[in-house]
Amino acid sequence: MTDIAAAEETIPATSNYFANLSIKAKSYLGFGCLLIVLGIVSGVAFFEFVKIGHEVEEYSHVVHEAELASKAEIQFLDMQAHTREFASRGRPEDAAAVIKIEVALKKTLADADQTITEPELREKLTEAETAISTFMTGFEESGRLRRELDLLVTRVLDKDGQKILIDLELLRKEAAIIGNVEAAQLTVEAREHALLSQLYTNIFIGRLDAAYGPRVESEFKTLEAVLARLDKTLATAVERKLFDEITALLKEYEDGFAKVRND
Repeated sequence: MTDIAAAEETIPATSNYFANLSIKAKSYLGFGCLLIVLGIVSGVAFFEFVKIGHEVEEYSHVVHEAELASKAEIQFLDMQAHTREFASRGRPEDAAAVIKIEVALKKTLADADQTITEPELREKLTEAETAISTFMTGFEESGRLRRELDLLVTRVLDKDGQKILIDLELLRKEAAIIGNVEAAQLTVEAREHALLSQLYTNIFIGRLDAAYGPRVESEFKTLEAVLARLDKTLATAVERKLFDEITALLKEYEDGFAKVRND
């Protein structure tokens, strides 16, 4: 059984497992699997495809076969490049390029299907067609997961993070107006740790760098400790209202980060 055929047999089980993973883990595995599939196809199927094509030079149409094999391999490499860019940057234009190349690649393989008669070559052609189908199924799922992550970032993390910083600044100004020096100083300290937690969160998500997870958690704990001290210094209803909103937003932000990190 070929590597591609073996991969096909595991698709149902893999799909169930994939659905239970966290967003971060799905991103790692989803894009990693796509690149592995492409590696198998470009490294095995089309390599053998061209190799066998060279071994049957006695056929009068071997030149056309070789041209089709070469064209398909180039298209696959182009698809692989755009997949890597989409995995690392999430740019819609790369996703669109992958879909466009798939259409062209299918046409190339359809042309090959009309041309090739040698049994072993046709077997490799079938492997390539199967791999494309498997790849596009995974790519579409990974694109959905990427959109899920982007929505979580824009609707929760970015929005709540910005509002936390705004409210902390408003609280500092309110404390300064009434002469609550201790509260004003603590809001400055809280804002520093809020900024750091958001910076590390952005690095964690942007680079998919798990090393920043503990840093984010550490800043959360420090920020919570500062807010606990700030809570004891509040003197007005305005201060209390802003403080309560900050703590609620922070809880939502932490829950959002936990979903990205652990689910």
